[in-house]
Amino acid sequence: RYNRYELVVIVATGLLTLGLVLYSVSRFVLRPLDHIGRSLEQRSPGPLDQVPPGLKEFDRIGHLMREAFAQRRALEHEIEERARLGRDLHDGVIQTLYAAGLGLAHARRLLKQDVDAASDRLTETQGALSDAMGDLRRFIARAEPE
Repeated sequence: RYNRYELVVIVATGLLTLGLVLYSVSRFVLRPLDHIGRSLEQRSPGPLDQVPPGLKEFDRIGHLMREAFAQRRALEHEIEERARLGRDLHDGVIQTLYAAGLGLAHARRLLKQDVDAASDRLTETQGALSDAMGDLRRFIARAEPE
């Protein structure tokens, strides 16, 4: 037979313990996981700043996620830079080389009819190729890392 007072103390202690466990799980596990989830959804390290400090594993996860976000930004920057370099090459050097190829084809046709005109066309094409090489050298010099 239980004493009512002992029963009340046991139930109250159990409820208090359960409450502390639920609070601790919520504060130190569920909330940090929620911040990590929002960080991943937003693709931003911002919500990670709300993770309470001193939680060893969550600190480690936050550190790894911040590194991953930084690497992602660096990779996106690299992809944008390569796309820009490709556009610059296409808009400049590649078009000049294509035009030079057309000039050579035209000079070949002119050889049968007018050697002087063909020679002039070859001189123009040689100049265009020299300009393209200069452009390409400048382009490479700009693209090299500092």
